Amino acid sequence: MPQSAYSAQSGSGDAEDWATSVASTGVRKRSEVTVVAGQEGDRVLVTVCGELDLQTEQVVGRALRSALAESALGIDLDFSGVDFCDCSTLNVLLGVRQQALKESKTVVLRTAGPMVGRVLDLTDTRSLFTAPDFPVAELVNTVRGDPLPERLQKQLSTAVATLGDRAAAPDDV
Repeated sequence: MPQSAYSAQSGSGDAEDWATSVASTGVRKRSEVTVVAGQEGDRVLVTVCGELDLQTEQVVGRALRSALAESALGIDLDFSGVDFCDCSTLNVLLGVRQQALKESKTVVLRTAGPMVGRVLDLTDTRSLFTAPDFPVAELVNTVRGDPLPERLQKQLSTAVATLGDRAAAPDDV
């Protein structure tokens, strides 16, 4: 069952209010963000809504690190409700991903709004937050000392053989 991890709301978040605020004061209003986390098996689903920027990076960062600590294999992100994000959001995501890798976990972006997608595409970082093509749980258990399942041994052997064939083939350049 989802539970609210963090919520920081101030200002309306409305684009017209933002424009009026900036025009009259020269300073942008505080951003709104809501973060809800809920356990889903060995992973935690984190749903983020609102505006993500320098003003909200600490709240979002704490929530994502907390969710990562609660998970066995990592976190899945739903950023479909994010209306605005900037490079500070990317910095938070990269930091959380780095922590996840240290813990043999993953950070997967399940869904993203257009703003998040644009930031990830412009910085060529979207692939860092995609689901791996292999079963992470089985590989994590292998790292912890369990033998690699036979199915994965076969897949790995095939991949290594394919790479060997490519290396032996002359370039067509």
